[in-house]
Amino acid sequence: TLPTGCYRTATITINPTPPLPGGPSALCVGAHITLTESGGGTWLSGSTGVATIGATTGNITGMATGTSNITFTSAAGCPVTTTITVSLSPTAITGPSGVCAGAAITLTDTVGGGLWSTVSSSASVGSLSGIVSGSGSGSAMITYSLGSGCTVTKSVTVSAAPAAILGSTTICVGTTTPLTDATTGGTWSITPTTTGTISTSGVVTGIAAGTAYVNYTIGSTGSLPGCSVNDTVTVNTAPTVIGGPASVCQGATIIETNGTGGGAWSTTSSNISMGSTSSPSCTITGINAGSAIITYSIGSCTVNRTLLINPSTPITGSTGLCVHNTTILSDATTGGSWAITPTSTATITGSGTVTGVSAGAAIVTYTTTAGCKTTTTVNVSTTPSAVTGLLHVCVDGTITLTDSAAGGVWSDITPAIIFLGSSDGLVTGLHPGTQLITYSLGTGCSVNVTVTVDTPPAAISGTMSVCPGQTTSLSDVTPGGGWSSGTPGTATVDSRGVVTGIAAGVAAISYLPVSGCAATANITVNPLPNNITGTTTVCEGMTTTLTDTATGGTWSTGSSATATVGSATGVVTGGTAGTAIITYTLPTGCAIATSVYVNTAPVAITG
Repeated sequence: TLPTGCYRTATITINPTPPLPGGPSALCVGAHITLTESGGGTWLSGSTGVATIGATTGNITGMATGTSNITFTSAAGCPVTTTITVSLSPTAITGPSGVCAGAAITLTDTVGGGLWSTVSSSASVGSLSGIVSGSGSGSAMITYSLGSGCTVTKSVTVSAAPAAILGSTTICVGTTTPLTDATTGGTWSITPTTTGTISTSGVVTGIAAGTAYVNYTIGSTGSLPGCSVNDTVTVNTAPTVIGGPASVCQGATIIETNGTGGGAWSTTSSNISMGSTSSPSCTITGINAGSAIITYSIGSCTVNRTLLINPSTPITGSTGLCVHNTTILSDATTGGSWAITPTSTATITGSGTVTGVSAGAAIVTYTTTAGCKTTTTVNVSTTPSAVTGLLHVCVDGTITLTDSAAGGVWSDITPAIIFLGSSDGLVTGLHPGTQLITYSLGTGCSVNVTVTVDTPPAAISGTMSVCPGQTTSLSDVTPGGGWSSGTPGTATVDSRGVVTGIAAGVAAISYLPVSGCAATANITVNPLPNNITGTTTVCEGMTTTLTDTATGGTWSTGSSATATVGSATGVVTGGTAGTAIITYTLPTGCAIATSVYVNTAPVAITG
């Protein structure tokens, strides 16, 4: 209107103001919300650095914390404004995406101050800690919420855990133990491998003394680590291999050793006995033939060895013998070898025959093929020497036996054949036959000899006297014998029994047949007369007297025509010229002769 009062008019259309947009009034950075409005119009963010909005869609995206006025302008040009608050949003949750039942994992978010939660029955989560504990297989959605209401989620897979590991968890170095798990399909691992190793089937091998940790894992796929169960295996020091002989003889002793100290020896066998059982060495004595297992233990770690106990049977047979005699020893274990010492006392053959050499004791050793030795002592006693003396005696005759080993006793078996002096060895023949005579020393050693009692031959027949230089014939009806003279200086005898007188005296002439007994005859050799004395020449018709100092004899002539002699006087009378043998004969028949020469006498003197 002008002052003049003039005015002009117009019509104003008042459009309705749009209602406040529908939808949330807050969102998180990076989140989206949608505002709605009836009728067409456009949307505009007053602070696009905080939030942006689709001009025609109403879709808002949180860009940064703060507030932004969002204006909706209707098609009529009427605006309406609402304020949107953009709050801080959690970052992506970090941590494992899987957990095993009965185990726990920790989830984290770089934006602190939030709360953790889950509605899953498979896991629980600490609201402040973010520790997720598996309780059953399945999946769990874990949410991290800030006070602004901004959240972030993570899906965690909960896997079933393996069953408990079963098996012995104590082993020795160098030995094994099998571990098992009822949950199949897993993998085994062990740490440290310097203490022990484990196979794919769960067999643990002890490497060095110490503790090793065994892990059994199942369900390891992709980024999921798999579930595992753990156990501890203790590896103890193992004894070294038992050293020493692998066999022992019955009754003998060996020493077994082990280089690892601190252990103890044991056996369950009654075939051996043990000395010290807590030393690195052990004395073992064989008791019964067979075998035995010996054990050396350090804690639960043991090492075994099988010992062979070889038989050592005793030597049997007589162990007493005499010098030069034998005894046979034997052993039930065949195939062994014999030895004896000293060999100056006795010797032994490969078959066990012992021969006495000298008095004393000798040690006999029998060694089996397994090397087992059995010994015994052989006592060798002095043996009498060979008996000396005649071994034939005649009935009623005597002989004396002797032995250089003094102090013994003589004995026989059948005293009807001989009579024996037990101390002097004098044997008297009683009856024809043979007799074993024994000479025994106090040692029990003896020597035997056989004496034959022979039957004497028949008596010698013939003239039992002879003169020196003359002969007489003897005979015996027992054939096959031989003649001998006991005093060949008095008389001799030839193989025919012809005795020749040698000198005055008595000679024992014996006839010895093959029986060994002699018949004896005493032959008297009578003395010859003494030498004839006197003149041994005489003339025809003349006489000479001969004499002999041996009295009692008679004179005779061998040629009475040449000379005659007085038988008692010895007066020789010459007959015819020639030589006459004049003999002087004693009553024993022994004679001596001389020649007397008869000379021719001259004829009568004439004139």
